[in-house]
Amino acid sequence: MIKDFRDFLDQIEKEGELLRVTKEVNPRFEIAADIRKVSDMDGPGLLFENIKGFLGWRVAAGIYGTKKHLALALGLPMEADEKSIINCYMECVDKRVEPKLVRTGPVKEIIIKGEDIDS
Repeated sequence: MIKDFRDFLDQIEKEGELLRVTKEVNPRFEIAADIRKVSDMDGPGLLFENIKGFLGWRVAAGIYGTKKHLALALGLPMEADEKSIINCYMECVDKRVEPKLVRTGPVKEIIIKGEDIDS
């Protein structure tokens, strides 16, 4: 079972469903164009690792854009049919988990404050 977003990225990469983009990309238009292109081809998910103007940042995109990826995210086999995916999704919606506030964690790895916010 997939435990978090990073684990999901690892899983789709193991399945050959994640393409790491290491060349520098402009976040203004290039990322959106690449997402559109792979969306039209039914995948793979993209992980941009070299964002112009954002050293050290990464952008994941198109990772839930196919039935195969959505099935994996829900813990189903990639070959699951549409009805199974929808049923599993609806079960998950009915079993939502309340958010838990934490002091630390991956979500708090990059903190930008004050004057640095818009730079």
